[in-house]
Amino acid sequence: MLALPGKTTVAYFYGMLYVGAQPEVKKLISAGTVFDEITVLTESTGKLKEVNLPDVGVLQLSTAEECPKITKKQAAVPLAMAGNELCIRTRRDGDRFYPYGGVGSKKLKDYFIDNKVPRAERDKKLLVTAGSKVLWIIGVRQAGWKTRPDGKWLVMRLAGRKDEKNE
Repeated sequence: MLALPGKTTVAYFYGMLYVGAQPEVKKLISAGTVFDEITVLTESTGKLKEVNLPDVGVLQLSTAEECPKITKKQAAVPLAMAGNELCIRTRRDGDRFYPYGGVGSKKLKDYFIDNKVPRAERDKKLLVTAGSKVLWIIGVRQAGWKTRPDGKWLVMRLAGRKDEKNE
């Protein structure tokens, strides 16, 4: 951070420039999002389930016989891997992530650093987890696995709010 005349502060993190009063810039850089985790039961995902997410949109959950195309706004995991209960939450110390298409696991913190996610944004990213497994960083990247499993798939799709246009 660089203090400028007139109580103005400038901070540059991973290609983002923050300018403003010092307390506001510090808050932007180090702020976490207060978010209570959401638990979703996957037993009845044969029909579409929707979960409203703050500042992100609507998470739609359904099942499919075949694995759909993986994008930033759509992820799919084997239904057996998802288990009976999903949790939507922010990151926690020690979270590990197996990036789709990558080799091996990575600490989530290291994944964010390597991908130049600003520190202020890391605690705001929402995750879909099953137990201690991070299945999807919502809107960013899904987890992968070594073998392509058989069976049904849990499809997670990020859609805009009802009052927004979907792209």
